[in-house]
Parts: sequence; structure tokens; C-alpha cells
Amino acid sequence: MTKTIPDEEWVEARKGLLRKEMLKDKVAVIYGAAGAVGSTAAHAFAREGARVFLTGRSISKLSKVAEEISSA
Repeated sequence: MTKTIPDEEWVEARKGLLRKEMLKDKVAVIYGAAGAVGSTAAHAFAREGARVFLTGRSISKLSKVAEEISSA
């Protein structure tokens, strides 16, 4: 038997999952962080409180992403 969750309870549950600093004390390894998708992911993980470990092929681009994250 499947239990149906009312829409308002689902929205409240989703809000709880998306709270600020949800990833505090976690480490996110971002592969390809110098590219558009990777840098966006790195910013999102950092915004949620994670420490980010950036990897990629362009050190200059990685440095720029790291600077943007640390200054935010």
C-alpha cells in the first residue's frame, strides 16, 4: 500500500532538504571545475556549506573559480 503525501507536506519536506548550509562539514570533489558546469556546481556546493576540492585542466581557470568562491 502506498501512502500519498499531501502537496503542502511535500513542499515543506523539500524546503528542509534545501536549507542553507545543508552540506556543512562535507567535502565535495568537483571534476572539471574550470568549465561552466563544474564551476557552477562548485559555487552551489560551496554556497551550501561544503568545502570544495577543485580539479581540472586549466590552473588559471581553477584559480579564478577558487577566488570567486573564497570571496563570496
